[in-house]
Amino acid sequence: MIRIILNRLLVYLLGLFILHFLSFTYSFSSYIDNSEENNVLTYNRNEQNQSFLTAYVNQLQGLMQLDLGTLPESEETVFERLQKSSIASLGLFIIAFSISVPSGLLIGFWAARFEPAETSPLLTWFSTAGLAAPGFYLGNLAIVAGIYYAIYSKSSVKVPIPLQGYGWDLHLVLPLLALVVRPALQIARVFSELLVEEFGKQYITTARSIGNTWNTIRNKHAFRNTLASLISTISSSTRLLITELIVVELLFGWPGLGRLLVILLVQERSPLAGSSPLFFFPPLVSSVVIIFAALFISIDFVGFTLAQIIDPRVHVSTSRTPKI
Repeated sequence: MIRIILNRLLVYLLGLFILHFLSFTYSFSSYIDNSEENNVLTYNRNEQNQSFLTAYVNQLQGLMQLDLGTLPESEETVFERLQKSSIASLGLFIIAFSISVPSGLLIGFWAARFEPAETSPLLTWFSTAGLAAPGFYLGNLAIVAGIYYAIYSKSSVKVPIPLQGYGWDLHLVLPLLALVVRPALQIARVFSELLVEEFGKQYITTARSIGNTWNTIRNKHAFRNTLASLISTISSSTRLLITELIVVELLFGWPGLGRLLVILLVQERSPLAGSSPLFFFPPLVSSVVIIFAALFISIDFVGFTLAQIIDPRVHVSTSRTPKI
């Protein structure tokens, strides 16, 4: 088991290095072309006369020294921008994770029926609707509802919940609504089906016949046997949460890594100003890409490792997870 985990870790590290190299190479060439087209200064004009391999070596040296330079036309350093954006994104992510996972487990626990062994139809209906609606769709609906309230409300009271902006107060409500619903329903649906599958097995019938209560059977037997697959499901739902974080941050104006990545890669142009000097800025693009990749890999590695420890027979993290 240890060998399997170490091999997986080595593959992750190699993948991170390759991704960092490719993202820097692509952003480097794109940034040079964009700078020449719009007459903006590059982060190092001398880099234009060097190959991207030389520039990449300089990038790695700066990364090891925690010094990637300053942003174009700004006194702010790359690490300062990354730190601010990381705090905003990780804070939102941690809160959403802390709500979605317990909520999903509680709903799944409630929806798993014993006699007959089945998932509550109510959860099936809600989970089908929730899983079909991505976070940005729920976010747009919430914004439209807020605008409708502001326009058609007969009172002079403003919208009680901010529709956009950054803050650890009511500004969290709509982004969390968009982020939490889908992962929570996915966990609830899969957890419920895992419990129902266990309820139909012979050992449950035997445990019931010798006088064990349903609570004992569910908590001590069925739940324990679903734990490895449940961890894999939580890991999958958490990765889904991260992907939706990018769109949700852009939608609600949350100044995190997701919004920063969109600004770097999909910069709006105007006839007068041209593109922003941050457009495809190599040190920032490669750093943000690696942070997201490292977060994905960390979640997958932790989930895989825990599943292996609990049940060494699970060699593929999603092999026992029921399909939705």
